[in-house]
Amino acid sequence: MSGYRAVLSIAGLPRALVSCVVGRLPLGIYSLAVLLLVEDRTGSIGVAGATVGAFAVTGAIAAPVQGALVDRLGQPRVLLVSAVTQAALLVALVVVASSGASDAAIVAVAAAAGALMPPLAACARALWSEVPPDPLTREATFALDAITQELIFVGGPLIVAVLVAVASPAAAVLLCAALTLVGTGVFATSPLSRRWRAEVYDGARRRALSSPELRVVVASVALMGFGMGALQVAIPTLALESGSTRDAGILLALWGLGSAAGGVVYGARSWRGPIRPRYRVLLFALAVCDLPLMASHSFALSMVLCALAGLPMAPVFSCQYGLVAELAPPGTRTEAFTWQTAALFTGAALGSAVAGVLTGASGVASVFALGGLTAAMSAVTMLGPAVSARRR
Repeated sequence: MSGYRAVLSIAGLPRALVSCVVGRLPLGIYSLAVLLLVEDRTGSIGVAGATVGAFAVTGAIAAPVQGALVDRLGQPRVLLVSAVTQAALLVALVVVASSGASDAAIVAVAAAAGALMPPLAACARALWSEVPPDPLTREATFALDAITQELIFVGGPLIVAVLVAVASPAAAVLLCAALTLVGTGVFATSPLSRRWRAEVYDGARRRALSSPELRVVVASVALMGFGMGALQVAIPTLALESGSTRDAGILLALWGLGSAAGGVVYGARSWRGPIRPRYRVLLFALAVCDLPLMASHSFALSMVLCALAGLPMAPVFSCQYGLVAELAPPGTRTEAFTWQTAALFTGAALGSAVAGVLTGASGVASVFALGGLTAAMSAVTMLGPAVSARRR
């Protein structure tokens, strides 16, 4: 575990890492909390779904714009302004939804809140690209990031469940506002964040997607995201087919915990050599680990297979972060990481939509086949000569 110890011994990095986790925890809470809030207030699951969709879509569209602003203005100014504004809009969403406002007003406020989501993950990964003193420590830092991301998506829905049981969905949305303010504020005022500056090459700044190599990686991320989105629909369906809605959360949690476990093992090793071949192998491993779910015939077997399917995920994310850091043109690292995030979530949204249709038409096994196929396609995308990761 020397790699993890090296990460946590870097001055200022534990503060940045912990505050980043706190500020990103709402990512695991937003969708379910907003869905339950709007459905509770309007009585319409359709309006609730549209509200969550608007929040996600505007967030994906605005993320690269915010990332480019960070590269030009620095992290604190963009993070603090977006955190304060989004927190205010989340409070406004609770007020608007509770006051009997029109459906259009609720969706509009949610869309604005999504667009102002602080680019905290991208800012953190820009730091992880530069602060660690050597490639091995950098890999361990990216692995820690990937592990905490999985724990966020496992823990977020559990937090919502507790708050809904003891208070209301509105309390979960307000908690998102508080976590955003606290986590982003502590991160943005940390010495590492305040000192960070984007590179400037020949006195000019470029756009992240001007790199053809990075465009290939973004396409690979979108394909992987599509498969993940498909599994996010298919895995709960296994529980529903066994007659238990409650068990859907257990299967999703095991999927996430399997990923976290894979990330711990991956980050504890000292990897040498270029990232690109390792990334391809892990994507193929993701495809192979997804496919056994097609044969699941009992809840007990589904538990084991969901954990297996999750094992390569955090390692894949860790490699993705390393590739984006290496391939981003000088001065565009934060923007590049926002494109990676936008591609992942856009692909996941499309995958979930297709999986919903495919499950009804041909059964859940076909969705697991689709998930494995798209993971393999993501790996094949990386076989071309366009991506030649370069170390700085």
